[in-house]
Amino acid sequence: RLGAAHCAIGGYGGGLLGGDTVHLDVRVDPGASLCLTTQASTKVYCTKRDARVTRQTMTASVGHGGLLVLAPDPVVPYANAAYDQRQTFELAPGSSLVAVDWVGAGRVSRGERWAFTSFSSRNTVHRLDMAGAARSAAQHRGA
Repeated sequence: RLGAAHCAIGGYGGGLLGGDTVHLDVRVDPGASLCLTTQASTKVYCTKRDARVTRQTMTASVGHGGLLVLAPDPVVPYANAAYDQRQTFELAPGSSLVAVDWVGAGRVSRGERWAFTSFSSRNTVHRLDMAGAARSAAQHRGA
């Protein structure tokens, strides 16, 4: 869309460590457009002896006639990583959402193909009625 905002989400350091928790709130106003990307893949390092899971959550609302494009680079869980992601989208009537949720196999060149301990990702979409109440929900789970 002409005039859409583009935001590349960046982070501190080289990735997420076991037990890290990240939350992001996103709001797209009525008629507005936003493209959210990342500057690189989200690297998830191994858990420590305490086995604490790395968690990322996002809550996004898109106003009437708005558009949200969520197009991050993949999440790449390294060997012995434990990762849980939850993304919730609330869509007003006439709004649109394009969401990409993908995962890499790990550090393949180091023999870490699919060597993580656990990976979970859940996307929930709530379609709102004209009064703003949730009319329906759709969920996608990947594990």
